[in-house]
Order: sequence, then structure tokens, then C-alpha cells
Amino acid sequence: MDGTLYRLDSDTLDPTNRPLALSYRTQRGDGYADASVNLRRSILRDWPDLNLIDTWRFIAGDGTVVYEGRVNNIGRETNDGQQINVQLSGWMQHAKDRRMREIYIDRDLSRWITPPSNARQLVLLAGAVKYLISRGSSEVQRDPVSAFPAVRLGITRLVETATSHSLAETWYDAQGLTLGYYGGTYADRDETNAVLVTANWSIKAFLSSDDVASSTDSSANLTGGTSTFTVTATGTRKYAILAMNYVGVGTADTDSSAWFRNLYVVGTHGLTLSSDGGLTVSQIIKDSAARFCPRLDTTNVQDTTYAQRHVAYLEPIYPHDAWLDLNRAHLWELSVWENRKLYYEPPATLDDYDWQVRTDDPGVTLSFGGDSLTELANGVEVTFTDLLSGKTRLVTPVEYPVELADTSTDNPANKNGLNKWLAYEVPFPCLEADAVQYGRAYLAEGIRAKAPVSITCGFHIRDRAGNWQPASKVRCGQRVAITDHPNDAPRRIIDTSYSHDGRGLTISADRA
Repeated sequence: MDGTLYRLDSDTLDPTNRPLALSYRTQRGDGYADASVNLRRSILRDWPDLNLIDTWRFIAGDGTVVYEGRVNNIGRETNDGQQINVQLSGWMQHAKDRRMREIYIDRDLSRWITPPSNARQLVLLAGAVKYLISRGSSEVQRDPVSAFPAVRLGITRLVETATSHSLAETWYDAQGLTLGYYGGTYADRDETNAVLVTANWSIKAFLSSDDVASSTDSSANLTGGTSTFTVTATGTRKYAILAMNYVGVGTADTDSSAWFRNLYVVGTHGLTLSSDGGLTVSQIIKDSAARFCPRLDTTNVQDTTYAQRHVAYLEPIYPHDAWLDLNRAHLWELSVWENRKLYYEPPATLDDYDWQVRTDDPGVTLSFGGDSLTELANGVEVTFTDLLSGKTRLVTPVEYPVELADTSTDNPANKNGLNKWLAYEVPFPCLEADAVQYGRAYLAEGIRAKAPVSITCGFHIRDRAGNWQPASKVRCGQRVAITDHPNDAPRRIIDTSYSHDGRGLTISADRA
């Protein structure tokens, strides 16, 4: 807590500093997971070297750090004499300390169908010129100009005087978050399919400080054709508005529409969108870690290239949960290892291995799950809720034969002339391009026949070169091979469990 270093060692002369019942785990998605160690100490006093959130490291005999975590519980017990039980969590727990909210880029059209607040409606009626929203409407429809879903503002009846005007207005509520800018593509038409006359209409996009539009930024008048627009905040802005009102005088039936498609809302995170209007997973992980879990070092977060075009967390979410959701597009390794370093990197290929065991090694026991057909596939169909339309949709290898199908000749399904497709459902609304990317990554796991195995190997294990090493050094994400098993292939280590006073190391591995 105060920067002081303490050392506990089984060889120390002081029995109160000898660790007992030491155990820990590593697991994919976390890196170092939970750990536990006992100390034979009095439970009736406070110990200066035992504090919550202190960082502890377990170090192998050769100086290698095999576990690092922070103290999350200090228990006291008298089952076998007085002992203190120290429980730890890996530093990925820091990404679960507090929830975050951020609008990285929001393309959800359903968030735009919010009528003006009651306070706003009173303001519209309070001035010398009254604006009547009852004559306007807003909804999500397909823009007839582009055939894409869009927010439509419409007015069908004009009863306009010098002191009374029709108004259609819809709002985007950032729920207390601040907005940086937003934009989209605009088009308009009247009942004859002609563009609206600029002199008669004022159609604008706004950013507002509050729900009554006390202070705003706005676009130019968009009336009269098709154009792109952007509105940038000049102050604290927490709402966005699309507004359409008639500025002339007269009475008429009409069917005038303003269409806003490709709407995107960006918060104040400061990240630059890519040319196709998105942000990469690595950008978002680095940014959210720096702001919401700053004790993690992000220098080992490797860059991704696929741009996510919708990532918005208006509801609170833990950074770790957000990262796991984002990782559906890549299925990379996400871990926190020693020195609180956050790693985001591609999984190592399974054409080699880091550790090896033999069935005749002392202390080795194996439990095979066997090769499984359950998840073996040569295609995947993806169900998702389309952000643009709000409808449930399905994409399959028929529409995306490159992205959602595997045609390799060594795939057992292809060898036997089968179309064996996985079914994957994206658990949150997304764009079609993102759904395809999630399916592509999911299929990459399914094109390998799974072969789970549990390995118990005592306290020592051979490395790639065949040298014996402390088994405590093995961690998830590495690869292990059973080298005397005929035709066996390397497997990825999913999790490890090490008990210094028990049976040593247990490995769960699979070809995943």
C-alpha cells in the first residue's frame, strides 16, 4: 500500500512468513485469475504487510513470475491453529471495478424516435410565434430516395399563420453523456416526389445543452435536395435534435417528408473515425482502459484493423464485459499478466507447442474428451437484430460464401460432402457487416474438430526443447502437445490450476 516490499518464502526462518496451501489459476479472458495462500499467524492482530489491493507475486525458483494479483480478502481461521487466508484476484479485476458509459459511435435509429419533452413543448407554445408539434410526426422508415432505413420527419396538414407554425421534431437523448458531433445524409420530398422549396421550409439538425434547447449548435437549412451534414458541439451538449417546420403562411394538405439516414452520433472520447466511419477494437480497448481502469498498462494491446461502425454504451457496463463483447469480432487472447500489463493479441497458431507431456512421464494423467463433431462445421448462419431496421435478420453462407463458409479440402465435413452449418446469434443489435464479421470469427473456431483434454502433470513439465521446468510457469493461451500420442496435434491451454500443496498442475486444453 505504501510501496514497501515484503518477501514470504518457504525457506525463511520465521514460520509466520512461510506460505501454506498456495494455489492459483489462469484462464482465458483474464490471464491471472484467482489465488489463495495461508500464513500461520495470529488472527488477533493487524499485520502491516497484509492490506487489501496490495499486489502479490508468486515467483518460481528460477525467478519467473508465475502469478500476480491483488488482495481482495483477508480471512482469519482457527481450523488448524491460527491462520490467515489471503485471497487474490488477477489484475484483470481492475477492469471490473467500475462501470463505464460512452458513446463511441451510435448508429441505432431507434434512439432517435423520442418526442420533445413536456418542458420543450411548453417553450414551443410560450412565445409570440407558436410551434405546433401535433401537426408533425417522426418514425423510422425506408427512405424512398435510397431505399435504406432512415428517420422520417413528416407534416401532412398546413394551417400556417404569422403566429402559428407546424413543427415535426424528434430527439436523441444521450442520457447525461456529452456529445461531440453527429451527422448523416439528408433528403426531402413532397407529395409529388419533388424536392421541398427552400423558401417555405426550415429543416435543420441541432445539438442542445438540455431538453428545452436553451443553447444549441445547428446545421444550415438542409431543405431542397440530398446532402450530407455534420453538427459539431461548441459547448456541453447532451441532446441531438432533428427539426422540420414550415415558415410560410397558408392552408393546404401536403405530404412533405424529410429523411435522415446513415445517422451516427459520436461522444467526446476524441478518437478519430476511420474512412468507413468506425473504430477498431484495439482503439476502444486502449481508450476505455486508460480512462476507466488506468492502472493497466496497454502497451501490449496489438492493433486490429476491422472497424466497428456501432459501439455505444449508454447503459453502464464493466470495461471487461465490453471488451469480451468487442472480441467476438476477432476471438483474440485477452489477458492481464505481470506488471499489470494488458495483452490483446492474436492466438498462437496450433502448428507448434510451448510445453510437452508424455503419457509415461511421472505423475502425468490424461483425460480425453475425444474428437467431437458437435461444433465441427463448414459454414455458419448468423441471426442478428439489424440496427438500421430493428428487424431480426439471418445471413448465411449462401449470401456470404467467402466470409461464412469454409471450402478447404481437409475439413471433414467437406470430405464427406456435408453442409454442416453452425448457428450463431449476435447477442446485441448490430449492422450487417458486423454480424458477418462475428460469424466469420465464430466459424474459425468451428472448422477444427474439438478434442478437449485434461492433463495433470505434477510439479514439473517439459518445455519445447525437452527441458524440465517448474509446472507453475504454464499459463493459459500457451500450447501443449502430447508428444508420444500417435497423430496427436497441439492444443491451446484454456485454463490452468496450480496447487503447491496438492497435485501440482492441472491443464485444460483444446484445439480452440
